[in-house]
This record gives sequence, structure tokens and C-alpha cells, in this order.
Amino acid sequence: MEGMARAPGAIKLLGEHAVLYGGVALSAAVELYATARSGTNGTEKFSVRLSDISDSVFDFESGRLDELLSAYKVSADIKDYVSNVSIQNREALPYAIIAGRLQKEQGAKLLGTRVTITSEIPRGSGCASSAACFTAFTVALASTLGIRSPDGTLVDIARDGDRITHLNKNAGALDVGASYYGGVVAVENGAVRPVAHAGEIPMVLIDTGPKRGTAEMIGVVAEQYKMDKSRTQALIEGLGSRARQGIAALSNGDMAVLGRLMTESHGIFKQLGVSTPRLDEAVELSVKMGAYGAKLSGGGGGGLAVALTDREDIVEALRARGFNATKAKISSKGAISGFRTYSANL
Repeated sequence: MEGMARAPGAIKLLGEHAVLYGGVALSAAVELYATARSGTNGTEKFSVRLSDISDSVFDFESGRLDELLSAYKVSADIKDYVSNVSIQNREALPYAIIAGRLQKEQGAKLLGTRVTITSEIPRGSGCASSAACFTAFTVALASTLGIRSPDGTLVDIARDGDRITHLNKNAGALDVGASYYGGVVAVENGAVRPVAHAGEIPMVLIDTGPKRGTAEMIGVVAEQYKMDKSRTQALIEGLGSRARQGIAALSNGDMAVLGRLMTESHGIFKQLGVSTPRLDEAVELSVKMGAYGAKLSGGGGGGLAVALTDREDIVEALRARGFNATKAKISSKGAISGFRTYSANL
């Protein structure tokens, strides 16, 4: 049996960094997609083809998937595990762990199956390309093999791809959650839930250039927390509070309030030291030109900013300043939408 899943990328709307300290964060799926196609490979192995990375095919025997998963499960530190594991290509490791969990925990019969993954989401763009690939991969296998696990289980399995990629056990909730469900999701204490939103959410994605690693920026905030706990905690709580208010604004379709919360959040990011001059310039120009609001998206240190607007003159002004700015739409359908439709006919 053949199957296919398409999963959207994602951007962070509100609450980055706060979510790591027990607060709320919001993420939105965007209309850029990764696709996974599954079928038979005519062998007694499980195969993964990463078309956009090396166009190589990686084969795994059932026992090898179990070995990789067992070592991952008992490892106290993901970074140590990834550094020491023996595998032909590190890019294939996240997919091997996801497949291993489906095989071990969900009874998936993987041998003889091939999955080919492609993505239109640029790597390193800030739109969660890897999370979309892992989500599409997980859902394609689930649909093909008739796995009917709860949504939360499949989200957690797909998150292992991001955990390994980002060397962090807490990674993936925002990105995989949005990619899986579509629309907007809220994350708090690791739990992911869809958030209702009224009307369109107009956005412009602004690439401000190279960014520092997410783990590094998390460390910047952690260091401040260590040096001045009361100040840093107040700033982090401010981010979480604005994310909570953002849920109400989305429900009411109030873009003016949502935009204000975004701009205020960016001001907090500046105080936390995770913004950059180019991020600040993109945000300030967008707001000055009449956007509802704008902020960095993600951990900071460069990379993506998002402005709440669909005005062409703002896009052109940003481009005139040397930014790569593009309009984007929220993807109302995540990978789950196609999966449930597909699996209902199995």
C-alpha cells in the first residue's frame, strides 16, 4: 500500500523562551510544505530517501532500528548519544528513531517499506523545515500502515526528530504541534493544543540574515536568569502573559491587539539580549509603515522576523532595505487533516 502526507512549516507567534520556563507560547502553520511518500521497496529492509539533502537511500534492518532506539532511550544526554552513535549518515538518524518507535511501540511492520521525503521549505529559513519533514514522515507511515494512535502519541513520536536535530529533549512541541494540527497551536508544559482563530492572519516573513543557534540563544537567557533572577523572571513572565492574551485576540480576530502584543514581546526580547540590530530594524520599519505589529520569530540571534500585515508597500519597503520579505498565509490544515481522511478509508 502506498501513502502520502503533506505537513506545513511553522513560525512562532508569541511566547518564545517563556515556554521553556513553564509559560505559554503560540506557533502557526504556514503554507509551505514537506511531503513524505511511502510505498514498497522490494527488499527485507526499511528505506528512507532524503531527496533534498543528498538524494541517497538509507536502509535499516528491523534489528538495527531497535538497537538505535534502545541506545537513544537509555541515553542520559541526547548530545552524547548523537556524538557517539554509529550510523552511515547523521541526517538519517532522526528518521531511524521515529521509525524505531513506530515499530517498537505501535507495532508497525516496516520491513519492505520505503519513504521518500521532499520539502519546499528552505532549510534554516526559520519556518521549521525539519519539523515539517519529521511530521510528514510520521504521518505517512501511520497512514500507510494503519496505525491509529492518539494524536498526542504521534506528535511525541515526530518530536523525537526535532529532539535529535536540536540536541534538546524539550524541542519540537511548537513546530511539530503546528505542523501536525495546522492553524495555530498553544504549548504549555509540553502539552500541545489547537487554538481557535477568527478570520485571516496576514503575515510577512522577513529574513534578516544568518542567525546564531537556538541553543546558544537559550543559553543567553539562562545566563541572565542566573545573574539576575528577579528581573529575568519578570521579563519571561511578560512574554508568557502576552501569549495568553494573544489566544483571546486570535479568538476575537483582533489583529490590532495581536500586533501590539507582538511588538511588545519584541521589546522584551531586546531586553533579554536575543534580538539583533537587523531584527530591530525590520520590526521598527514594519511598525512605522503601519503593520499591526512585528517581532522576531524563534530563539533570536538573527534569522526570521514576522510582521502582522499583508500590505504590499510594507513588503516593498523591507525589500528596499535589503530584507528578503515575502507574504505568507496560515495553513489551516496540518498533516493530521489528510491523515484522518486517508485512514478513514483504510
